[in-house]
Amino acid sequence: MYNPTEEAFYEALANNGVTVTIKGNNRKAIFKTNKNIASNKNKEPYMTIFTKRDTNEPNINQGDIILFDNKQYLALLDNTNENTVYDKTYLVECNQIIKYELRHKGNASLADLTEFYANADNLSSSVNITQDISVLQSVCHFTFPLNDLTRRMLINDRFFAGINQIAWKIRDINYQNGFCEVYCVRSPVISSDDVDNMIANRWDFEHKPDTYETIITPSSINIQEEATQQLTVSVTKNGTVITPTPTITYTVSNPTVYSVDPLTNIVTGLSEGIATITGSYKVEETDIAISDNVSVTITAKPIVADIVITPPYNYSNYFELLETTDQTFTATISGVLNPQWNITFNSNGTNTSKYTYTINNSAGTFYVNNTGGVQSNKIIFNVSESTSGKSLSYQINLAALF
Repeated sequence: MYNPTEEAFYEALANNGVTVTIKGNNRKAIFKTNKNIASNKNKEPYMTIFTKRDTNEPNINQGDIILFDNKQYLALLDNTNENTVYDKTYLVECNQIIKYELRHKGNASLADLTEFYANADNLSSSVNITQDISVLQSVCHFTFPLNDLTRRMLINDRFFAGINQIAWKIRDINYQNGFCEVYCVRSPVISSDDVDNMIANRWDFEHKPDTYETIITPSSINIQEEATQQLTVSVTKNGTVITPTPTITYTVSNPTVYSVDPLTNIVTGLSEGIATITGSYKVEETDIAISDNVSVTITAKPIVADIVITPPYNYSNYFELLETTDQTFTATISGVLNPQWNITFNSNGTNTSKYTYTINNSAGTFYVNNTGGVQSNKIIFNVSESTSGKSLSYQINLAALF
């Protein structure tokens, strides 16, 4: 039989219907809204939804949560007797997302952090700012969907709701018509509340995050390839230094430039480049870790040349030092930043009455005075530099004036 109402509704559903989620299933629906979209001040949170009556689809019941356009709506009334074509349901937008420590059945010392969608009566007007003074209403009524989770709510439980981090304490609970009606009074904030995340009594059931700060010195290092640098590390827990210092976690921005040993806190240059070391520490995943950074510059290791003695030989394989004269000889080496000299003397059989000498390893110098007389043997200075491994022998011939 031709049914114009049915045909018109199905045509409207096909042309103007939107997708909503009802009990986990996506369905087409038509919305009618009373919202004054031109004025946020006068917006009404109520809507009417029309869905096709279908025995193969779940009906909307009073207290169901309807998801549409990333918003949650609470079904207030299910009107299924208006006709045989569609179901008509009144909705109210859930104006509160409440994070609630829901206690375990039979063990009140344990709780699960649960998120509830609810509607609160006039909560938006519960705070009035007049001349910098907040006037707070003392009671409020919340409507939750009735299900196995909301049935676990208990009198004297607390939760946060509202724009000014207001804590509420349940004084009465009523189950009716698919709703969990919760009546609350204002509750002072206590030490176990996580005010920042608006979770009441959180630290009664969860680990309260500690704040760990890592301090690393120096804040910047500049070393050559293959060179090392010791870092000094300290860690504080909630402002107090931890002793002994724990092993921190390093983040290496470029592992080709340098490496860092977390056990010794020693940085080793690997290749030329600029990078950053980040060090941090915490115990629990939820703890707060304040990290510290070190700027790292690795320069290329210079090419090390041979040792040079100044003055050089004035003969083919020796330096001739005339009697009654003296000379200071200086060792240098290119490519070594801080040479470590080791100079030793070999008389080579020369009589000690023919000369005097001194050695200064810190300066890389040696001094010789030819006190006089002819000697056929040459005195020898063996010069080595420990960083580079380079070495040489420098011969001095003690010669007469005539």
